[in-house]
Amino acid sequence: MKKIIVTGGAGFIGSHIVDRLIIEGYEVAVLDNISSGNRLNINDKAKLYEIDLYNGDIGSAIQDFQPNLVFHLAAQSSVSVSELNPSEDASNNILGSLNLYKACKNTSVEKIILSSTGGAIYGNQDEFPCSENSSLNPISPYGVSKLTTEKYLEVFAGLYGYQYTILRYGNVYGPRQNPSGEAGVISIFAGLLLKGDSVKIFGDGSQLRDYIYISDVVDANLLAMNAPNKSIYNISSNKATSVIEIFTLIKSLTKSTNNPVFMPRRKSDVDKIVLNNAKALKELKWIPKVSLEDGIASTVDYLNEN
Repeated sequence: MKKIIVTGGAGFIGSHIVDRLIIEGYEVAVLDNISSGNRLNINDKAKLYEIDLYNGDIGSAIQDFQPNLVFHLAAQSSVSVSELNPSEDASNNILGSLNLYKACKNTSVEKIILSSTGGAIYGNQDEFPCSENSSLNPISPYGVSKLTTEKYLEVFAGLYGYQYTILRYGNVYGPRQNPSGEAGVISIFAGLLLKGDSVKIFGDGSQLRDYIYISDVVDANLLAMNAPNKSIYNISSNKATSVIEIFTLIKSLTKSTNNPVFMPRRKSDVDKIVLNNAKALKELKWIPKVSLEDGIASTVDYLNEN
């Protein structure tokens, strides 16, 4: 597979995947409406189709570029935004994805690799850490839209004959994540503390998550190119870290003297979620390499320089 389209390739995760694919020698195109991404993130060796998945002409881009594989990352990715405007969330994540899946019918596309979410899809679990076979109990509109996107991919791949792999991420963080955005607690905390501002923590800070560094996520995506058809993998650190631990580490790295401001807990925030990554380790031969301490230090350095 030599030609690849990355939807959301101007965004945080997508742009890192594009860079890596180009280093590996693939011909890459970015399909992005630049609504939440950044033009500066786009590799100058990638072809850009500035198209919206929801109401743009995706088919023309696919017919023009003739990709063998599609990495699908374009999405509305904020839980809080999905609460405030669930219709917009559904339009972007569900209908936009449907348009992409339909546009890949009877084309050169052989496989779609979907970037999905772990915590928002699994919801609060009795199983800890949860596996790919755990119950799916989203408690936010965002979680519902991402789960629906997965299910539609399964159906359309069956109807149209292309393959798919789904990657369910833990909390991804690292350079290029927007510190002024609605998602990505590590970048948000670091950005605020570097500016001398206060950090808001919703709840008491005891909420547990797993955090996975961007380069490890990119490794998983490239390995997924050769994953079995109809496969689903948790991509995570498999380690629980509380929000207050994250804050304390970033506070130390930024040499901030500010204490957090505790706010009422949000109903759609999962209290405790860690993803079991054993299947990805075994089948993809994928190993997360970057420790939380090193990854946060790199993120803080990037934000400090940019």
